[in-house]
Amino acid sequence: RNPPPISSTGYPVMLWIHGGGLQEGSSTQIIYDGLSWTNAAIQENNSLIIVTINYRLNVMGFFAQSALTNENGQIIANQGITDQRMAMQWIQDNIGQFGGDKNSITLAGQSGGSYSVCIHIVSPLSAGLFHVGIMESGSCDIPFYMYDKQFAYSITKDLASRVGCNITNSTQQLA
Repeated sequence: RNPPPISSTGYPVMLWIHGGGLQEGSSTQIIYDGLSWTNAAIQENNSLIIVTINYRLNVMGFFAQSALTNENGQIIANQGITDQRMAMQWIQDNIGQFGGDKNSITLAGQSGGSYSVCIHIVSPLSAGLFHVGIMESGSCDIPFYMYDKQFAYSITKDLASRVGCNITNSTQQLA
């Protein structure tokens, strides 16, 4: 089968955010690589561009530390979500060079990726970077993903202690 011809605006785009509970996973794993979406599109004689991304996970992606606060004193412990948003911005800026339509971007995810989609749906920082959200096997209110500030700090302090880092010196913890 030949794919349908590209429209004047380009092919629709799906950005797939892999699962793994924000703790593990990779877009190169067979269950997260987007191939099943691609095969389904081919079977239906639909064309689309699928983009898969990686992002920081676990403590590297969601590290709560007192030095990482915004001007309102709120914890900034979402480096993994920031990575995703940066990828979304890159796609918005560049997908046309790959035949994609920047005005037809679907954000989809499974498990932790689904939770990420929810975060982007409600975040004003992600507004305009995608147009449709698909959440598969993960909702917006999973308690596993939500920590209060003190619990998040305790995890960070425990990790710092285990690796021999001075837990009272914020600069050393970040180094």
